[in-house]
Parts: sequence; C-alpha cells; structure tokens
Amino acid sequence: MQKRTTNVTAVSDAELKVSAGTEPGALKFSGKANIKSLDVVMGKIATRTSGTIEVDPENINYTLNTTIGSDSVETKGSVKNYLKAPDIRLDLYSKQLDLAKFMALSSGAKHGEKPAPKTGGKAATGGKAADDKKMEIKASGEIKVDTALYEEIL
Repeated sequence: MQKRTTNVTAVSDAELKVSAGTEPGALKFSGKANIKSLDVVMGKIATRTSGTIEVDPENINYTLNTTIGSDSVETKGSVKNYLKAPDIRLDLYSKQLDLAKFMALSSGAKHGEKPAPKTGGKAATGGKAADDKKMEIKASGEIKVDTALYEEIL
C-alpha cells in the first residue's frame, strides 16, 4: 500500500496569552487568530481555509470558510468550557458540495477512489482503554447544503 503525504501551509496573525494562575488547574488561555490561509493538499484534493478563532478562558468561537476545489463550506461554532467538559457547537453551510471529494478528505482516499474500510477493535493494551480518565463532551450542530452532488448525481 502506498503512503500519501499531506502538505500543510499556513499564514496567520495570532496573539495568545496563557496564564497559569496560583491554583492547580487554573490554566487560562485568551487571544485571537486571524487565519489568512490554511492550505492542505491530500493527494489530488486541495483545500484552503480562512477565518478567525477567538479564545477566552471559558470559550472558543470560530468562523471559518473552506474551499474544496470549486465548493465552499462556511463553518461557524464554539467550544464552551473547553478545559473541563467541552460543549461543542459546529454549524456547516454550503451552497453546493461534491460529497465524493468531501468523503475522500475524511478517509484519506483520492477523489474517485473508494474509501478504505474502517477497522474496529480494541486498543493494543489488552482490550483496556489506554487511559481510564473520561471527559464529558457534548456536541451539536447543523449542516445545510443547498445542492449535494455524488458521483455526478444531484
């Protein structure tokens, strides 16, 4: 099996402040990143993302726009309580989306190639979780696509 490399190039302005505080677990972050371009090339598929990410001690808010070929995806959302029990909100909107390209990105397959099958199984630690600590995570969101295309079928 041939290994593919992913090329990533980023240009951004960022200011991030980190405060350790005086109590254990009092680590706090704040700041903003203005992503001018985040280019990712996986095989023959190239994406470009731009937008903003704002961080305060309790929340992360983001607005990102990604182009995948001729398709554009707007992403807005937040992560509340990100250091303790993350509550993630992710909303996606696209006027037109080629699902084959999108699925190839998530699986690492080339556009037009069937995604590799997922393999299940336990971790290499004898079937036990590598870390017994569990973090409560909530996630919600909405996906809106005006026109979806899959293998040239609308």
